Amino acid sequence: VNRMGKQTITELPNILTEGIDYDNTLAEMKAIIENNPNWKENWTSFYNSEAGSLLTQLMAWISDNLATKQDIIFNEMFIGTAQADKNKIRHLNQIGYSPTMAKSAKGKMHIETNNISQTDVILTPRRDVEEDISERVNNIFKFNGTDINGDTKIYEILQYKNGKPDYMSEVSLIAGQTEFEADTNGNTIYAYEGRTTYEEFYSDTSDGPTFELALDNIEDGSIRVYDTSNNNIEFNNVSSFVSIEAKDSSTTVPYVLEYTVNKTYRIRFATRGVMTYSGKVNYDRLYPAGHTIGVLYRTTNGSLGNSPIGFLTSTSTVKNRNGDSIQVTLRSSVACLSGSNQEALSDAVLNAPLSL
Repeated sequence: VNRMGKQTITELPNILTEGIDYDNTLAEMKAIIENNPNWKENWTSFYNSEAGSLLTQLMAWISDNLATKQDIIFNEMFIGTAQADKNKIRHLNQIGYSPTMAKSAKGKMHIETNNISQTDVILTPRRDVEEDISERVNNIFKFNGTDINGDTKIYEILQYKNGKPDYMSEVSLIAGQTEFEADTNGNTIYAYEGRTTYEEFYSDTSDGPTFELALDNIEDGSIRVYDTSNNNIEFNNVSSFVSIEAKDSSTTVPYVLEYTVNKTYRIRFATRGVMTYSGKVNYDRLYPAGHTIGVLYRTTNGSLGNSPIGFLTSTSTVKNRNGDSIQVTLRSSVACLSGSNQEALSDAVLNAPLSL
């Protein structure tokens, strides 16, 4: 109501859906005041020393901060606009996508011995039934080699089957020869950049326990999980707990691998709820509570492990089946290639939607 007793309605501008910052908010409040005759007559000026100016500037500042926070929160809700790495990873997990893991460089090896052995020469011995799985880390043949930058890297010689390292198998050289490019089974001998690591975990619950691996730069396909409390039975890595394979009682207990917001990998076993169907909890698909698990996996330097031909050279002393010491000289007969880095998070957020 103005001084003449007539009612005056303040005309408010349309609500802004963008550009809500300090300057625009302050300008709108000034325009509202100037467009109302009652307020305009009672408002002396917009000097910074005025209490009214203080209030309008304070409200503009609050609005600017709230709008900025809203923008940030809104952007973090979508994989294409999220800025925080932890939120990018959460979005990737929601659609079941993990960044592609690193791959080890590998080089074909030419091996010579200092004399002829009457029995096979053992590089990496087969796992003995009584051998603790943790001992495989030290029993796998390893040597120092030079990478493409001239830096020293560790290389291991072991068998791979179906794209996964076979930590338990033997790599040996046939008796009666001094030069080798294949093992006793006729398999080409490769050296793989990186090293094998062992970790052990325990849980007293069967309802979805998780175990986070300590190291990063893990080689793709190298994680293998064993029930050390039950004859070292290997658990079954599946893509999802709702897959047919995960529910197949003829296979061992399933687990999935997850990429965490800490940028590490985590082993997750199923919850009771996931493994309940037809009103029955299928305990044979759950982690065996009270058991200890052993995890073998390899870490790698990815592309840094690649090197030209002849860069991998080493001399070591090993044993033959009689326990005699044999000196072996190793040299890469071709370039050491195939090493690649883990997929960058910036690439993963672009590739993940395309994979759906």
